[in-house]
Amino acid sequence: MKFTLSKNFPAKPGKLWLIIDEKRNLPEWVGRTGWGIRLASRLAGEKSLGQYGMMDSFSLTSEQGEEVSGLLTGAGAAEEFTVERLRRLTGEIVRQANKRGYEKIWLIGGGIEKTLTDEQVVEAVVTGATLGGYTFDYYRTGNTEPATLGQIGLFLPGSRSAAPLSRLAGKAQTVADAVNYCRDLVNHPANHMNAAAMRSEAEKLGQHPEITVSILDEDCLHEMGAGGILAVGRASVNRPLMIVIEYRGKPRSAKVLALAGKAVTFDSGGLCIKTTDGMLNMKNDMAGGAAVLATVRALAANSVPVNVRAAIPVVENMIDGTAYRPGDVLKMMSGKTVQIVSTDAEGRLILADALHFLSRSGPAAMIDVATLTGACAVALGDGCAALIGNDDDLCKQLTECGREVGENFWQLPMFDDYRELLKGEIADLKNSGGRHAGTILGGMFLSEFVNGIPWVHIDIASTDDVGKTAGYQIRGATGMAVRTLYRFAVQFCR
Repeated sequence: MKFTLSKNFPAKPGKLWLIIDEKRNLPEWVGRTGWGIRLASRLAGEKSLGQYGMMDSFSLTSEQGEEVSGLLTGAGAAEEFTVERLRRLTGEIVRQANKRGYEKIWLIGGGIEKTLTDEQVVEAVVTGATLGGYTFDYYRTGNTEPATLGQIGLFLPGSRSAAPLSRLAGKAQTVADAVNYCRDLVNHPANHMNAAAMRSEAEKLGQHPEITVSILDEDCLHEMGAGGILAVGRASVNRPLMIVIEYRGKPRSAKVLALAGKAVTFDSGGLCIKTTDGMLNMKNDMAGGAAVLATVRALAANSVPVNVRAAIPVVENMIDGTAYRPGDVLKMMSGKTVQIVSTDAEGRLILADALHFLSRSGPAAMIDVATLTGACAVALGDGCAALIGNDDDLCKQLTECGREVGENFWQLPMFDDYRELLKGEIADLKNSGGRHAGTILGGMFLSEFVNGIPWVHIDIASTDDVGKTAGYQIRGATGMAVRTLYRFAVQFCR
């Protein structure tokens, strides 16, 4: 998708996209045109068109013979119009434009400039269009309808200079492209996106001059004593490994942000096997690892001056005669022992090793991302991810970054009384404390392996996937947390 920014309205704009608020007022300059006068007359008789989310097409010919057509979108009350609403409307508009065969469309905001800055409009339109136009057709053999919309023009009459806004548009598109990359990784089925494929994706990332990628194979993991990763992955023909990524965006600084991402490329539940329905979408269980890969990709592509060290443990939780069992005791990389209650509580085992590994280098902060607990969906539904951590300020910063980009987070408590539920009967810990407070207990288990480093766990189990297309979200993987992590990293480097 190409984005054009201009202070001057083009002589031959082609198709138009007009955003109108509930008062249905058009920009003053539009009202002076022949087609604008006729459009205003139509709007006066259709009060519903200004309501948020309402959409319609128009085609007009003025008395002077001007032919103008395009799409109308309702913004609702001008004072309630937000950046996130514009992102969502843009996603819808892109799909509508493609259905109608539009090749180019120009945005005209009727009053939104009073609520949003030019910078906010640019970011929202670029992000919404890039995400809302996403498709996943890798495995379809029939003819698919190609997207026709190749360009969106933004008419910004009040902007002083287009150059800074063009740079902002480029950075926003890079981040949105990274989200789509994450969506691709998660949407691929497990017979394609296995440990070898994840390794290949990481090695491609390592071609960037500021990125170094190391692959810790099974032998390395044995030497390091990574008992959690090795136990979960040992029953699969796709052997376990851990991807380690170093991005040196600010080489003269010693300050490092550490990221960990759970990558269970398929989760059968192990010997505590899942039901058929419960297993169906378990290709998504590597969404945390995909989010970390995509975040580093965006940071490097935009040359963000920040240092990041990432660890992504990659396993497949399967069943054979070597599978780990309920009742087993594992010795983790940290030296702590863990009694296995459920082989379906595997994500915390591999992340525990990854977090301990990262903590040894003394990062300034650690964040892990994982589809960790089904309890998260029960607690928060599919519109919000859970946060739990040992640093309230860090949780607040992540929540605010999420709010800015349109991703919702809610911090859960980490009371000491919960720790009693994780004490093992014959080992230091057990990997499950029962059904109650499942998301909190999953996070508190991980807290045992961070060694005092400021840390936050993000549970995206309820938000990694959507069941229907709406706004800029497309049915399937969402790429959840990529934009928040990117925004946080940008602030972290300051």
